[in-house]
Amino acid sequence: MLTKLKEQQQIKSPNTYRVLHTCNSIWGKFLCAKLYLLSQMSPPPGFLQHRLEMWDKLKKEYDEWVAAQDPVAIKITLPDGKQVEGNAWRTTPYEVARGIRYFL
Repeated sequence: MLTKLKEQQQIKSPNTYRVLHTCNSIWGKFLCAKLYLLSQMSPPPGFLQHRLEMWDKLKKEYDEWVAAQDPVAIKITLPDGKQVEGNAWRTTPYEVARGIRYFL
C-alpha cells in the first residue's frame, strides 16, 4: 500500500517520504507503520521530527559500524548439509536463499 501511494505521487510531506524510505529496511517495518500513520496527521506531532532524526543518527552509526567490520570468508551450512561460501557482515540471508532458488 505504501509503495502504491508513493507511485501515485499522492505523498507531499518530506517526512512521509523518509518514513517510506525507512520501510525498505527489514528492521524498520514496525517503525514505518507507526510513523506513517503519525505523518498523516495535520499538523504532525512535535516528537515526530525528533524520532526521525534519532532513527537517522542511530542507523548511520550502525551502518558505519557494520562497514568497519572485517569481511572474513565464511561457510554457511544449510539445513540439508550443503555449504555455501559467504562473507561475514556482508552476505545476507536473502543472498543465500537466492543462491538456492533464483526466483526468490
